[in-house]
Order: sequence, then structure tokens, then C-alpha cells
Amino acid sequence: MPLDGLAPRPLSEVWLLTAELRAGVIGVGAMGQNHARVLSQLRRVRLAGVADVDESRANAIAAVYGVPAHTDFRELLKEVDIATIATPTVTHCDVGSAALNAGVHALVEKPLASTPEEAQQLCGLAETNGVKLQVGHIERFNPAFRELPTVLGDSRTTALSARRLSPVLRVTDVDVVLDLMVHDLDIICSLVGDVPTYVDAVGVSTNGVGTDHAVAHLVFPDGTLGQLTAIRITAHRVRTLDIVQKGAHIELDYLSRRVVVHRQQGPASPWDDHDVSHREGGVLEKVFVPDVEPLQLELESFVGCVLGDTEPEVSGQDGLRAVELAHAIRQSIDEKGCLGSRSPNPAAPWTAQCST
Repeated sequence: MPLDGLAPRPLSEVWLLTAELRAGVIGVGAMGQNHARVLSQLRRVRLAGVADVDESRANAIAAVYGVPAHTDFRELLKEVDIATIATPTVTHCDVGSAALNAGVHALVEKPLASTPEEAQQLCGLAETNGVKLQVGHIERFNPAFRELPTVLGDSRTTALSARRLSPVLRVTDVDVVLDLMVHDLDIICSLVGDVPTYVDAVGVSTNGVGTDHAVAHLVFPDGTLGQLTAIRITAHRVRTLDIVQKGAHIELDYLSRRVVVHRQQGPASPWDDHDVSHREGGVLEKVFVPDVEPLQLELESFVGCVLGDTEPEVSGQDGLRAVELAHAIRQSIDEKGCLGSRSPNPAAPWTAQCST
């Protein structure tokens, strides 16, 4: 007879403690190679193969980990339980749909898809097939960002300002809104806990093809303001977020993983007998941020939601929300005319119609 507290576990619980997931990486460019590296190191995961349309690249990465290489990702889907999809954005819908229809849990790199319609399709397929769909908004797993709930507390945030700058020659299949700004759209909406009711944006094209420099202004139902700048024609990378609360200014740098809080201290008070007031000096707080790789946290979270049958930390619906909002910003830019691509036409700001 088993001792108290040591009764045999149901089979499903035993599986949860011992199961090993077979993982595949579809698309082993720069980001996909990092996926393969991290997945090969995770507990409860066995990297089972990689796929890429570039046969030599697929073979080279597969050789590093001693796994099969495929040029047809559908062949890989037959051999895995989970897959990460790090292919060009324009392929996310087709590749993601195939994975979800094959019963494979999928993590799709951001943005979830090129259009809201495609993103909605992927969300629907995940629900229909009973599989997990997570979106690779990796900044949610940046250890600096993960310290914010403690820093912000219950104080009301009144404004957020995000800047994301990158050198030229990044991805070419989407513009700077879907390439860069989409990160901060997800971040700001997750912090506010809502979607904006007002969106206005302008953009500039330096090559006459797509927007390279975009600035967007958002207003949320509670009055919170958001300002986002995304540029991919700069000499240096910048990834920052500034948050304003009553009596506090929080600075976050994603690249250095640094969080600094500037807090005002003390009310204004009279000084001697003069009609002068002073305020006590503010306090500067440097927040401790653990040294851990965001991609590791992201993939551990993905594996955990599959094994534990829980909702992904960044769900398909979160990805859909970001794509819808990016579409609203692109529409606002198009209504005015992207400077450098055609003559601007003044237009009324666009009112966002985003999923809740």
C-alpha cells in the first residue's frame, strides 16, 4: 500500500513529468539558428530536425546538431511535436497553417502574419486543431521588461514612448512598421492592457519602396498616450522605452537590459521667509535585472505551455492584435502619403478598430 502522499500519479501526470518533446526549426537563417541552438539545450526537448529552402544552409545547421535536414518543411512536420517558424513574414501564414493542420504546436516569429486576415486564420486553425500557437514577440521575455510589473506597481501610467532604430539592410519583405514597430505595439498594449481607440502616423521612404521611418501616436480609452518611433536606416541600434507615471519616470534599455527609475521626492514647501519654494531632490533607482537570454525564456515558456496545456504567454490573439494595429498605422501613413514614395495628402487621423 502506498504511503500517504505517495499514491501513484495518474498516467497523464506521469507523462507531464517525463515527456520529451520532439522539436523542429523551420527556417534556419540568423534567427532560426538561434532557435536551434537554444532548443538543443532545453530540458524535456529533443531537437529532431531543421528545414530551410536553402539546402546547403539546412545541411550545415543540421550537421552542427546531428539531426536530419529538410528542404520541404512538410517532411519535418511529420517528425515533430513542436515547431518554431522563423521564415520570412510573407510565408508565415502558409507555413504556420501547415504546422497547425498537422497537429504541431507552433511558435511563429513576429509578426504573426503579413495581414490581419492571415493572422486571424492562424488563430482559428490553432483553436480548431487544439494546438498551441505562440508568437515570437521576444521583448516580452527580455529580463529588463520582466522587471516592470514590480517597478510600475499600481500607479497609473500616463504616457509611454518607444524608440527602435536599426541599421539599413534588415528584412526586405515587410516595411519598418511590421519589421520593428510591431515589437513596441505589442509591448505597449500589454502594459496598458487595452488597445488604442485613436491612431495617427506618418512615414518616410528613402528607397521609394516601403516605409523606413515611421512615427505613430496612440491614445488609449483611459487617456494613456503612446508614441512610437521606428527607423531602419540608422548607423546604430537603439531599443528603448520611457514610461511616465505620477512622480516617476522609468527608463528601459532592451539592449543593455537596464532599468532606471527617477522618482520625485517630497512636496513643494516654503523656504525661510521668502516667497520661494523648493523640492527635495529626487531618487534614482537602478533595478537589478537577471542575466538571462530572452530567447531561452521565450522557448522555455513555449515548451512549458505545451507540456502543461496552458495558454501561451504571448498568444495568437496577442499576435493578431499587434498585426491589426500595425495595419492601422500603415493605413494612416498611406492616407497621408508616405514621404519619399508619393506626394503627401493631408488626411484625418485613422481611428483604430482592433481586437480586444
